[in-house]
Amino acid sequence: NTHLPHNHGPASSRNTHARIAKSLLRKREELGAGNMPTVVVGDMNTFASVGASEGSFESNLIDAGWHKSYQARGNPGFAGLDQIFATSHWRSSNGADRGTGGSDHPAIAVYVNLVG
Repeated sequence: NTHLPHNHGPASSRNTHARIAKSLLRKREELGAGNMPTVVVGDMNTFASVGASEGSFESNLIDAGWHKSYQARGNPGFAGLDQIFATSHWRSSNGADRGTGGSDHPAIAVYVNLVG
C-alpha cells in the first residue's frame, strides 16, 4: 500500500511518480522478485504527474506488463486517485468502492486470482 506525493518539496517534479515506479520495478529485480506476483494499492495522486516527460506511475507499470485492476469511482470520496495495479500473474475481477469509513477517499477492493 502506498501514498504517492503531491508536487511539493523533494517531490516537486512532475516526473516524481514515474521515478517512484521505476524504483519499485528496480527493487523487485534487486530482491530477485522481478517475476513474482505483485499487487500495489494506494492513493496515487494521479494529478501530480500530468504532463510528465517520463510518464506516470501507471504508465511505467503498464509498460512493464502490469495492469490496472481497479480505480476508485468515488461519490462518496474522490474518484480516480485510489487505484490497484497487479502484475500479469493475476486476473482481476469484481472491483468496487467499499464506502469511506469517514475518510475523504473510498476504500477500494478487487478480487485477484492467480492465472494458471
